[in-house]
Amino acid sequence: MKRIDSCLAVLIFLTSFVFFHHTLSYPFIGLDDQIQILDNPLIQKLSWPHLYTMLGQFHFGQYWPITLFSYAADYSVWGPNVYGFRLTNLILHALNSMLLYGLFRHMAVKIFPAFFAALIFACHPVQIEPLIWISARKYVLASLFLLGTFMCHLKFRETGKPIYGGMRFLTFLAALLANPLSAALPLILLVYDYVYLKRSRSAKLAKEHLFFFLIALLMGIVFILAARSEGYFQPHTMPQNWPTTFFLIPTVLWRFMLLALLPVQQSFMYDVIWEGPIWKYLIALSALIVMVFYLFKKRREYREFNFWISWFFIFLTPVLFLPARAVLHDRYLYLPLIGLSMGGISLFNSWARSKPKSFLLKGIASLSACLILITYGWTSWKRSFVWETQFALLSDTLKKAPRHYHSHFGMAIEWSNQGEYDLALKELNESLRTPIRPGSYDKVYGVMSEVYYLQGNYEESIRALKQANAESEKAIYHIDLGVLYHKIGRFEEAINANLKAIEMGFQEPDAYNNLGLTYKSQGNYEKAAEAYRMALKLDPDFQKAFRNLAVLAKDESPS
Repeated sequence: MKRIDSCLAVLIFLTSFVFFHHTLSYPFIGLDDQIQILDNPLIQKLSWPHLYTMLGQFHFGQYWPITLFSYAADYSVWGPNVYGFRLTNLILHALNSMLLYGLFRHMAVKIFPAFFAALIFACHPVQIEPLIWISARKYVLASLFLLGTFMCHLKFRETGKPIYGGMRFLTFLAALLANPLSAALPLILLVYDYVYLKRSRSAKLAKEHLFFFLIALLMGIVFILAARSEGYFQPHTMPQNWPTTFFLIPTVLWRFMLLALLPVQQSFMYDVIWEGPIWKYLIALSALIVMVFYLFKKRREYREFNFWISWFFIFLTPVLFLPARAVLHDRYLYLPLIGLSMGGISLFNSWARSKPKSFLLKGIASLSACLILITYGWTSWKRSFVWETQFALLSDTLKKAPRHYHSHFGMAIEWSNQGEYDLALKELNESLRTPIRPGSYDKVYGVMSEVYYLQGNYEESIRALKQANAESEKAIYHIDLGVLYHKIGRFEEAINANLKAIEMGFQEPDAYNNLGLTYKSQGNYEKAAEAYRMALKLDPDFQKAFRNLAVLAKDESPS
């Protein structure tokens, strides 16, 4: 039996790898890959100072040092070659699929259901996003540690050996440091002990898992602090408050369930907007309450199903309180999908046990499983090609989520990169009509300014930058204003803009170099030389300042 299990586990790994190997050549997706990987100096060198920075600071509104370390490890081997990053993601996913089969067999799941559920996990269409999008690696990487934690928990309960207890803690900590949303795991462990080990004394159960819950709570606080450092979890422009959030949650849960069971009309982003009539949300809430009540009443009859459906809901819980525009994504289903697939299998087994055994029933079950796998596999295959280029992905997203801010904003950048400036401006204006949190439209105005600049419309470019500063004042916008004012000969305003950026703490050589150029255009050579020297003081190798000083020295009448 062990030999069969080993062969099937290897087969699952190879299937996962071969099925998606064509995605290894796909380029980086510029949405977050650009800032988190290509433009991130922290991952471009493996060193102790960089490791300390990963552990000691928030990055991009997140705290995920192990995920950052994995990027740094990839970069040290492959450089900025996307192939290596994609290879790591694919290997992690294949390992998760193989480990999942081993976990099911350890839980005494029969060979065929375990093999089927592991293949569903490996090839399901919702797995495309966390598998292909390198910036979503934290979900794939954390899942490896979470599945390891659960396996160690099973071994610890079976043997009582401290080594498994220690490994359980270490793998859980690693999962949290890869993705703080892993904090839901202690509740899974508690439910498992209650359902499978029949440890019904709630006080004793809580005490046994208290340490895990405290660690999870601590990481939850860290997650919120990290998000707030980038302006998340702030008041939202949507007409959404706690009462509406309460009604949205069951609706979102049903949408997640439908997406997992019938993955049609998949999108990189989804429109989740609170809008009437309220009866839709009341029906969703009522249906959820009825389901929970019924399953609780039948908890002995549907013991296995209750555990796996709890797995599905518990792993989704941390994302339910995100802003509505960010609450529904395929990547959030990476781990919850396990619970839904095994829940379906346990329901089928319960039904099959009530029927007389027959070859016909086994044949129907086998045929149905094959059809499901073929359907999901074919859907995944087609969906993977949507990610072949950023333009294809954003075009698909815009069709399916036309009311989402990022759909229009991302498409505008793509049109701009292709030189289609009028189309870019059209999408930017559309993105201004979509609701996002206050102070976030500055990015739209910033890109709008760049597009106008590329068109040669400097006055409109200036106007857009002023709007960006009105939304959220930033030093870089003042630097860009200085460049524009200089270009159209408004030198005093250019000087004031650069000085304002410096006053706001923008201590980069470009600010002083730009200041020097403007002083020179005014004929103030002394201040120009002083500004160039300041640029060189900040960066002794700044070539622009060297050249500008040389030109200044050759001038016939320096001050």
